[in-house]
Amino acid sequence: MARNSFRRERGGARSSKKIHYKSRTKIPRAKAGVGPHYKAEHSFAVCKKCRSVYQKKAWRHGQGVISLDEARKLRVSIALCPADQMIERKLYEGELTIEGFSGKSTNELLRLIRAYGDRAFKRDCQHRVIGVERQKGGRIRVTTTENQLAAKLAKKIKDVFNTVTVRTSYSKEPHEVERVYLKFVKNSE
Repeated sequence: MARNSFRRERGGARSSKKIHYKSRTKIPRAKAGVGPHYKAEHSFAVCKKCRSVYQKKAWRHGQGVISLDEARKLRVSIALCPADQMIERKLYEGELTIEGFSGKSTNELLRLIRAYGDRAFKRDCQHRVIGVERQKGGRIRVTTTENQLAAKLAKKIKDVFNTVTVRTSYSKEPHEVERVYLKFVKNSE
């Protein structure tokens, strides 16, 4: 009974009057540059290598938008995009190792890798094939800036060549590297 009488006094079920409570403790505001909700240092930047543009919190293709000379005149920030930073530091997120392919299909395989990397770059300026190297034992090692790009490239090679086994491994937590191993299986024809 005491509970119902308290509600009626404070604007309960029968009253349309609403009560607003004020907090007496002040919540400290986040400092600039600290925490997940801080403002970016620059709202507009141009990559000095690939001419990608940082705008609206994302890197985008900036072909023909602004040259480096114009950027300097307008005092726009000139920086390296994350993909170019990875390339410069010799880092990668995706690694594809291909082994057991015949000499006849090498050129076709390399063309497929190059074309797939070009298409991925056209979709997103941060998705790139960093390098294709031939290693001892007839292996080919492909490194990418995105781990999903290595897996998708492996799937594409498997769809094209059909005689491929795929094995994927992931690195432990601090590093997000996806390693994909492709092995061409010889036909018994």
